Amino acid sequence: MGRVLVVGEALIDVVHTRARVTEHPGGSPLNVAAGLARLGDPVDFLTAIGTDERGDAVLRHLRDSGVRLVSGSVTAGTTSTATATIDESGGATYSFDFHWAIAPVVGLYDHALLHVGSLGCFVEPGAGQVADLVRRAGAETIVTFDPNLRPALLPAEGEVRGRFDQFASMSAVVKLSDEDASYLWPGVARDEVIARLLELGVQVAVVTGGADGALLATASARVHVPSTASQVVDTIGAGDSFMAGLIHMVLGRPSSVGTAVNGPPSLDLGRDELTEVGRFAALCAGVTVSHAGAYAPTVAEVMAGAARLRSR
Repeated sequence: MGRVLVVGEALIDVVHTRARVTEHPGGSPLNVAAGLARLGDPVDFLTAIGTDERGDAVLRHLRDSGVRLVSGSVTAGTTSTATATIDESGGATYSFDFHWAIAPVVGLYDHALLHVGSLGCFVEPGAGQVADLVRRAGAETIVTFDPNLRPALLPAEGEVRGRFDQFASMSAVVKLSDEDASYLWPGVARDEVIARLLELGVQVAVVTGGADGALLATASARVHVPSTASQVVDTIGAGDSFMAGLIHMVLGRPSSVGTAVNGPPSLDLGRDELTEVGRFAALCAGVTVSHAGAYAPTVAEVMAGAARLRSR
């Protein structure tokens, strides 16, 4: 199993509930990196962290999770924040104090998989730098993309669609939430969203719907996997945990990864494999929502969750 490179923002989630205010390291790419490391995958993370107390908290979290930080990721300045207000159903709304650029780096093109996503792919000047890294990824590198759209910080809608299409067309695996899909294609059903992703060249297309489960598809197979959540404390990081589980399962299936002619690796997942991949990712998300903040489960916790489901 090769190393994974995750590129994108790291920040502090400032979480407001009726009872209290707490702070947790977060940001979708950070959560994916930590989630992968907790699942046992070797992870490098390229990001932008400030030299302040919040930046120190992010660094401790990455170290404790087992994520290796790419040199140049700590820069002078403050660490970005996302303020999340949690409603009575556990849902979150966000506001941001966000700044994003990455340092010039070399030697990042030998990873088995490159994951990009969220604000890091849409907010300049860093978004252009991330796109350049993806374009220069090695021919044998699997690229995965989760837009995790946050409208409060996005540029004009047409620019977002163009940037989304750019990243999706360079990616083998793309995951959207229902909210992402509704922003990109208002009123379009999940099946049609999947079809549009496949038309862009995506090999494994996923649309998640919270309690409604997730739809996963390739050119030859389409499956629905139900949600596994039995208790919802909050939904922060659920989609990121799903994404980490998805990547973990793709990496763990070398027999399903072939080499396309004159192109990047091709993913050949049959219906049974696609179902297994989706169920594991859903279990990861189910564990996460049962904790406060963007909690990343271990494989042991995921398996324990699966055992509880079987015993119901």
